[in-house]
Amino acid sequence: MKLSGRPNMVAEFNEVGLGQWFRYFTGAFGLTGGIGVLIPRVSGWAALLLVVVMCGAIAAHLTRLHTPPTLPGILLILAALAARLRGDESISPALKP
Repeated sequence: MKLSGRPNMVAEFNEVGLGQWFRYFTGAFGLTGGIGVLIPRVSGWAALLLVVVMCGAIAAHLTRLHTPPTLPGILLILAALAARLRGDESISPALKP
């Protein structure tokens, strides 16, 4: 929705105050993370990327939009769960010497 320019997303990012470039930026990160979760070798890292994006979304909802961060909160929990479940496969080998 962010990358397609839906009017509600454009209005929401105007309200956040960081400009439309930030809508594209977060949309690209969300798309990258969503695709990455489907690739076993990078799924843990992709899920961590989505965790960071959702933490930013929650912060924006609480500080700038003044709306309940229900959907970002649910997505944060799902991304953290995916990072935990898939992290052993993709993150652990990268941390081994």
